[in-house]
Amino acid sequence: MNREIINIAGWILKGFELMAAIAGFCYWSQVKNSYWKWFPVYLSFIVVAEWAGWYMDYTQHAALNQAFYHYIVLPVEFLFFFWLLSRQTIAPGLKRLSITGTFVYLLVWLFDTYLRSTDFYRTSYSFPSISYTTGNLVLLVLILSFLIKLVRSDDILHFKKNPLFWVCIGLLAFYLGTAPYYGLRNMMYKNHKTVFWAYTYLSFILNYCMYSLFTISFICRKPNSLYSSPS
Repeated sequence: MNREIINIAGWILKGFELMAAIAGFCYWSQVKNSYWKWFPVYLSFIVVAEWAGWYMDYTQHAALNQAFYHYIVLPVEFLFFFWLLSRQTIAPGLKRLSITGTFVYLLVWLFDTYLRSTDFYRTSYSFPSISYTTGNLVLLVLILSFLIKLVRSDDILHFKKNPLFWVCIGLLAFYLGTAPYYGLRNMMYKNHKTVFWAYTYLSFILNYCMYSLFTISFICRKPNSLYSSPS
């Protein structure tokens, strides 16, 4: 029963991801001359990655799918948003913080990669919780730093037109809400199945919220504003 619900929730999530990607390209004329042009490209990558992951599971290549997410999808997700937050102009100091956070994340990711080649991985390690939690913490620090600067600046008067505001709220809802789930995923799956499945359903709901807010970020942006600065 749990697997059936997860499959249905997964298909719904693919719809939300596709919606955000389509919205990005519908508003392409507003972002094509700025660094925001890479956001629709990133969302398209997520759509393709989700379908690739589904195909690998469907063809019973679960180990390949795990490696695909560990080596490619998860690093791309974190590194993209580290980069996106470093490009905003409201909090210039975030660029240095983002570079530092990227360096820390990659070091921990390499450690997680090492664990994949050991017996420890094969016996008690399936999800890269260590590097994921590190990336999550770095991203949350960057998001909160940006939001604090936004609240203290004159830009707060026009926050609804700032696409990064909507993106950050979406990221904050998902990554803060699912931090315990992904940080303790391996342990919960082995020892607390009921909690694991309940939190899995919640993670899907938070994912829907995040991609909905990504879609809103394109719809509500102010054309030809400082939020469309050159790439």
